[in-house]
Formats: sequence, C-alpha cells, structure tokens
Amino acid sequence: MKTIDVDQKTVRVLIVDDQKSVRHTLKLYLESNSQIEVVGLAEDGVAALEKIAELTPDIAIIDLEMPGMNGITTIEIINERFPLTKTLVLSSHDQKEYIHQSIVAGANGYLMKGASEEKLTTAVLKMNQGYFQLDTKLSEKIALNTKVNFEEEYLAVDIDEIDLLPMAGNKQENSAEASNEDLTAMRREIVDILEFKIHLLESKKNTINLSFQKLQRRFAWLLASQLVLFFMVLGSTSSMLKMRQQTKNNIQSSNFVNIAQLVELPQYHR
Repeated sequence: MKTIDVDQKTVRVLIVDDQKSVRHTLKLYLESNSQIEVVGLAEDGVAALEKIAELTPDIAIIDLEMPGMNGITTIEIINERFPLTKTLVLSSHDQKEYIHQSIVAGANGYLMKGASEEKLTTAVLKMNQGYFQLDTKLSEKIALNTKVNFEEEYLAVDIDEIDLLPMAGNKQENSAEASNEDLTAMRREIVDILEFKIHLLESKKNTINLSFQKLQRRFAWLLASQLVLFFMVLGSTSSMLKMRQQTKNNIQSSNFVNIAQLVELPQYHR
C-alpha cells in the first residue's frame, strides 16, 4: 500500500461546520501537523462557497447537517464550480444512504465525527495526494457477505483501500484536469459498487420480509388451530361434567324415593 509523501507541499484546509466548538477543535487537530494549514472557517454552506472563492483551499472539511444550505448541496456546488478543491465529509451519520449521496455529490472522503487527530490528519494528507478516504467502520457497514460467486468477486473490492492516485507513470505535477478525470472515473466506480451493494441489501431485505410473512401466516394458522382444539376440549370437558352432575342428581333422587318407601311412618289412633 502506498505511503504518504512526507515532502508534499502544505495542504490548505477550510473547515465548514455550524458548531463553533467543532470548528476550533478540528483546527487544533489539523494544525498539530506541520504539513496542514487551516486557511479559513465557515459556519454554513453559503459562507463556505464564499471562502472557497476567496481562498481556493485544497480541501474543504464539511458537515452534512447545517442550517440553510446542507452539506450535500454544498459539495455538489463545490464540485461543479471549484473542481480543484476536494471535499471531505465529517459527519455523525453512518447510514449507507448518507455515504452514497455524498459520493454521488462529489465527495472525496467520508469520516465519522469523533475520528482521532491522527486519522483526520492522515485522511487530509492522503486526499491531497489523490486517495479516496472512507472510514474503516463505514466500509464494514456496507460490506455484504454472500454465497453467489459473481457477487463475491464484485463485492471483494475494499472501498477503504481503493487507490485514486493518478495512473501509473503520472506524477503530482500532472495537470489538474487529468487528475480530475481520473478521480471522476474512480468515483463512478465506487458509486457503482455502492449501488450494487445497496441493490443486494434491498433484495435480501425483501427475501427476509417474505419469509417473515410466511412465518406470520403459519403462526396465525397454528394459533387458530390450537384455539379451536382448546375450545373443543373445553366443550367436551364441560359436557362430561354436566353428565356426571346429572347422573349424581339422578342417583340421589332415586335413593331418596327408596328410603321413603322403606320407612313406615308411625300412625296415631284416637
């Protein structure tokens, strides 16, 4: 696996987050590395676009949830208007839908909030070299184990290890246009992988739902049959108890008549 070039130029970073405490914490993290310079802070998408137009940072670190213009829309506009600025999502959301939407919008990386100082600085430096960055925990989330051979081959790609550096033989001094074309092609490949995985997950979900519905029907039928059997046994038991009680009453009545016939009451004469 390729290593970070320690001789690379200083990476200029813009931090975009609606929380002031987060912005300043990230600034402290990043500036602990001498190869990174935080050139600006922005509290929302609109301010971020203004800062990028003014400062032309190499990387913009963007939160997804912000007032006004959200992170996805901001990334789309940056990708369209400022193609030389790469975008790294730093979010508290780990659902595959957010990852997919971010990549489709043009993001070059996706990390979870709470990432360590080392992980954050490494991601920034690698992204500046052309690597796509995806949190290892997130790549595990969207991974799908399957027994179908063709799916196994396709899903064997480890998104966290996908190398988006320019083609072999190209150097850092290659034109920005060529690098952007390479990144776009690789990004499309990642999107295809994610879409395929999502499709398989949806298919698996539908299969599970059908199986669950069958189990529900079987359970309902079993419950109904058990209830019918229960009431049949209850009715049979009730009938038997009534018959026994009737028989007991008949026997008692018969014994009373027999005793009355055998006993002669005394007669009184005047």
